[in-house]
Amino acid sequence: MVIDGIDWQVSLSHDDVLTRQVVELQLSATGPESFGRLKLQFPQIDGVQVYPLGMTRHTAQAGTELSMRWLLVPHRDGEIVIDLPEVRYLGGKRPVRYDPPPLRLSVTALPSYLPASTIVGELEWSCNLSADSVLRPGELAVWAIDVQSNSVDPIQFPSVISQLQQHSDIEWLHSTVEYAEVEARPFFGAHYKIAFIVPHGPRLRLPSIEWQQFDPKTRRLSSQRYVAPTVWVFAVWQQVLGMLVLLLGGGVALRRVLPAVRSRFRIHWQHSRLLAAIASTDYLKARHCMDLLATELGMAANLAVDPWLQAWQQQRGKPLVKARELRALEATAFAP
Repeated sequence: MVIDGIDWQVSLSHDDVLTRQVVELQLSATGPESFGRLKLQFPQIDGVQVYPLGMTRHTAQAGTELSMRWLLVPHRDGEIVIDLPEVRYLGGKRPVRYDPPPLRLSVTALPSYLPASTIVGELEWSCNLSADSVLRPGELAVWAIDVQSNSVDPIQFPSVISQLQQHSDIEWLHSTVEYAEVEARPFFGAHYKIAFIVPHGPRLRLPSIEWQQFDPKTRRLSSQRYVAPTVWVFAVWQQVLGMLVLLLGGGVALRRVLPAVRSRFRIHWQHSRLLAAIASTDYLKARHCMDLLATELGMAANLAVDPWLQAWQQQRGKPLVKARELRALEATAFAP
């Protein structure tokens, strides 16, 4: 609807939902003013939790579009009428008023067999420990858990702390939870911090978290579980022992590898010297390099040039770069 050059739009992301299913309401106004703003006092709706998302502004083809959005979470079934009050567009020579039409939201009750703690939507989990990847028994650690969702009201989030405290094999200490402000995707989030004393190892298996999840699209109920990664637990003496084993193992491996590395370096060095001797037509120096290379490669000693070149190709898999020049150098050296 266009009023005084302002194009107004109001809509719901869904008009037929289940109880506890998140719905997005959007009100937008597109006008020529770059610095316009909207003024609206959102009403209270019986049985509906409302989360304001604030106002956004972006440039559209017809001008500047201002959008106000809210997340609605219905907690009762039946038809819900959303009667928005008058909206004012401020920024021009005079305010432009808009009276939005009533929006109707049809809400269906969840199946009666679902427990009250059932989550409607999907959750995303992540966690980390405020310590190294290797923990020490008896030390203090903090387990941070982040839960995020675009479709689940934080009121429905699983009882994380109470589930963890049921595991008596870990000494739980202070715990806190902070809920993220509803601003942008992901809309909802909670950050848990649970302090505990690291038990004796060798591996710490943190408890899993379980919940019932109902998918509003498929209308199916499923059991979900978040399993935290397993963490190694080592005492100080175990870590020192592990480092010694690694160092000893590295020393043994180094003693095995070092001779081969040295031999390869010597072969590369003598090969370079041989090519330089051939280039300078110094047969005696070339002969000396050939004997040293034969020793490194396990070739027979005192070979003539042709047998030496054949043995070189068998060992290295390719002929010598200056084989023709080496043959000519030998012929020159033994010429009558």
